[in-house]
Amino acid sequence: MNFIKKVNWHQIRFEIFESLSRFPLAVISGITLAILYIFTTHKTEDWNQMQRYLMCLHLAIPLSIAVELFSEKYYPGFRWIFISVLIAFLCIYFAFFTMESDWNQLRFLILLVVSHLLVSIAPFIFDRDNNKFYNFNVSLFQQFFICLFYASIIVIGLDGALWAIDALFDLKINTTIYLDIFFIVALIFHPVLFTSRIPILSELADDCEEPKSIEIIVKYILLPFTMLYFFIIYAFGLKLLTEWNLPHGWVGKLCLSFLAVGIGSYLLNFSFYKAAKNKFQLNFSKYFFPSIIPIVILLAVGLLYRVRQYGFTELRVIVLAITLLLFGLLVYYLNPKNKGLLKWIPIGFSCVGFILSLSPWSANSIAITNQSNRFISLVKSNDLLMNDVLDKSKISVSSDSVQQLLYSKLHYLVAKKNTSRVDNLFNESLQAKESQYRYDPGTIHPYIRFIDSSGTLIERNNQNLYFSIQNTNRGPIGIEKYSYCKRVDINPNSENNLDYAYMDQIVFHNKDTISIVKLILDRSITIEKETAADLNFKIIYNGKEAMFSINNISIIKNPDGRFTLDYAEGLLFYQE
Repeated sequence: MNFIKKVNWHQIRFEIFESLSRFPLAVISGITLAILYIFTTHKTEDWNQMQRYLMCLHLAIPLSIAVELFSEKYYPGFRWIFISVLIAFLCIYFAFFTMESDWNQLRFLILLVVSHLLVSIAPFIFDRDNNKFYNFNVSLFQQFFICLFYASIIVIGLDGALWAIDALFDLKINTTIYLDIFFIVALIFHPVLFTSRIPILSELADDCEEPKSIEIIVKYILLPFTMLYFFIIYAFGLKLLTEWNLPHGWVGKLCLSFLAVGIGSYLLNFSFYKAAKNKFQLNFSKYFFPSIIPIVILLAVGLLYRVRQYGFTELRVIVLAITLLLFGLLVYYLNPKNKGLLKWIPIGFSCVGFILSLSPWSANSIAITNQSNRFISLVKSNDLLMNDVLDKSKISVSSDSVQQLLYSKLHYLVAKKNTSRVDNLFNESLQAKESQYRYDPGTIHPYIRFIDSSGTLIERNNQNLYFSIQNTNRGPIGIEKYSYCKRVDINPNSENNLDYAYMDQIVFHNKDTISIVKLILDRSITIEKETAADLNFKIIYNGKEAMFSINNISIIKNPDGRFTLDYAEGLLFYQE
């Protein structure tokens, strides 16, 4: 009871009221997120549909904080108008930009980063004062991690107590309760506590504050790690120059990691640089931008080399945009006439993120256009057209490298569900099939099937041609004729050669036999009203009719042109 009396309930009520009054939409979004996450862990609902709501609510938290701060600083009388505009934006985003696709997920991550950057710049968008901008963001940085520490302690404490009770009293507590506690603390407690501690803008100090905790982090953690990355990348750059080699693909990740840590260190080191407490911190901020020039050049060279080889993807477009932005920041901060406003860094990244995610020049649009143009150019340069449409006979006699490039470009467009720019290269019958295609991963797109007979070419080399087919869209299987079922792995290199021998031939129309490999490659053959795409085959097993339902199968094209069965796995239904 004494402990309860010592709790400052007045302070707790004040912080909750402060959070609800200043940032109501952020708090409501966090509560709604927690409820939806708990609901999805207890119910088997359509995750894709629920994911759309979760994406919008995740964006609503930082965006609403940014809007509230902007209106509080510049237009307090228009607060609810700005909130209404934000709600309208989230509704539009939900309706048009949250459907299931890898690009929409990447777009969401970009917007999530942009929305957090907007929180840092919203109250200073029209200001030219570095000091208040620095003080505000340092305070946000401190409070976020302090609140994260409190939330972590609560989650560990509650889940640990629950686990102890369950273990000692054998209550068989549902394990989803552990997740429920996490969601409640992470999405309700943490946002409420954090938003209640966001500084009042009018109370910010005019001079840069120098928190001891930030100084320790910058001086003993961030700056040493930044210098370590610095020496590693410079050493690798010298290695490339001495060997006269182009950088590998993963170098871009290392360069971007260094630049992210370096820019963060530069921003946090701002007050110490101005105060010139020691030469190390002073020299770091003074020479940071000149020192990253070779790294940005290395990043650009590696990126352009990959683009020249394979064209643009969304990630390469994003890296290119970041590289161009970095060149712009270098020009700005290296110019002695500029005052070097810190806010231009988050503003620049926010603008790039918005353009790449929601504008007509989005990363997805640029990548689709580039890959489509490269596909069309490849087709025309190798004379693969007949009467302005692709000719299968010309494709089949083209080199392996050309077929591989055709497949990779087309597969990219199919995976992105956007083949509109190359539709006119295929005949009308294929276009009709394409219009009905559901982009189901368990089926094969008609364009892919036209380019490659198996539909799923994975790799070509000088020796073998590998195919892999997965049957993921199978309907019900009638098993009334069979007594037993067992899982079968067919591998000619294993001891299971008996089953492999039976699988070499299958029954066709109850009298003839045909190679299973030929049947897989020739999708026009039907077996008793079942297409080969169903991958349910009648076979002879132990002298009696059986059925093999394939889950996965791999076929090899040998150097002499023959196709052989490499591997198959599925269910065998057979009689006594």
